[in-house]
Order: sequence, then C-alpha cells, then structure tokens
Amino acid sequence: MKLKELVVAVADEGIIPFRELQIKMLDGEWKRFMRMRVGPIRVIFQIHKESDELFIYEIDFRGGVY
Repeated sequence: MKLKELVVAVADEGIIPFRELQIKMLDGEWKRFMRMRVGPIRVIFQIHKESDELFIYEIDFRGGVY
C-alpha cells in the first residue's frame, strides 16, 4: 500500500513525500538510494524522474537490509 502511495505522489504531484511515508536518503554504500520504513520492513529504492521509473533494490527486515 505504501509503495502505491509513493508512486501516486510522484506521478500526480511530482514530489517524494518524505515525512508522510517515512522516507530517508541513504549514505555510504547506499548513497543515492532512499529507504522507506514500513513497520519492521525496509524498502530500498531509487526514483529516476527522467525515465519516470521506480527501482526497488531490497525489501527486508531492518537488520538484514543494510
């Protein structure tokens, strides 16, 4: 459900709802990626606005994803 909210917000409004969907920019090994918190699960993704695509790289529990 949260992924759908993200896609709709980016497609319809052209924004990434960081606060509403608990999204953070990552650094270090995951620089240029974002993570979305969904309870104990983390979704690591990138948005390519120029090609209008959302790439999901990892979905896992917090301890296993980083």
